[in-house]
Amino acid sequence: HKPDTFEPVDLISGPECDLLNDEAYANLRAHPTQKGKRLTDGAFASRLTAEYPPQLARVLAEFFQPFLTPQNRIVTISAWRARLPTKPAWQVSNVRVEDGGGLLSTADWLRPRSGDHLSSLRRAWSQRLLTDGLCNKIARHFSAAPEAPPLDDAELQPFLADLCHFFSVSDRESFLSISPGQPFRLGVFQRLLRCTQDPEECLCPMLAEGVRLGVGVPLAPSIHSTLHGSSAQVDLTICEGSWASATSHPTEVETLLAEELKAG
Repeated sequence: HKPDTFEPVDLISGPECDLLNDEAYANLRAHPTQKGKRLTDGAFASRLTAEYPPQLARVLAEFFQPFLTPQNRIVTISAWRARLPTKPAWQVSNVRVEDGGGLLSTADWLRPRSGDHLSSLRRAWSQRLLTDGLCNKIARHFSAAPEAPPLDDAELQPFLADLCHFFSVSDRESFLSISPGQPFRLGVFQRLLRCTQDPEECLCPMLAEGVRLGVGVPLAPSIHSTLHGSSAQVDLTICEGSWASATSHPTEVETLLAEELKAG
């Protein structure tokens, strides 16, 4: 087809299709059904009963025209990248756009927001996934929704070796170790944060040491002073709303409160 013509699809424009107009609505409901009917060539007859609105057809024609040619020249699908603009423009929205954390965002990821710190590691992993066919295996694995990870320990080793090479690690065992009490390789995580200049790199040693909950070990007071003076202490009272089950056992509740008060 020519770039400015399209197959009929649906007649949705014009005063004759104004559903707020009683006469138009009556005519629309009286439209003879073409369901299941075919033309002499075997095509469905419904394809002749509708068309794009002219304005929509023009917009679509302008969009598709760069990908069409009047010289009957065939452009292979592998050349699609050459048809893309070298400097794509991003239309800034006139409304507030937020990211997943509720922070103001431009939603523009056409260009990197910072340096490409992991470029060589990404190329190594991409090449490994494509060469060994692991990308297809991982896709099939997640399609089955199993509980096990997509790669076993043997298949994971080459990727860990790439990590060690990328960070020029000499002590591989310490770098890949998993501290007790949590499932993460905090050494790897810390080096990744340092490489990407993440300000929260200092959290990894704290996680390796363990987060203190105040049980057996006193918690240090906050270095940040409160903005307001401490409020007056209020005596302990029984909640009459959500604690309905507690109020049904007043003796036990009074005993527990007394123990709390005695313990300070």
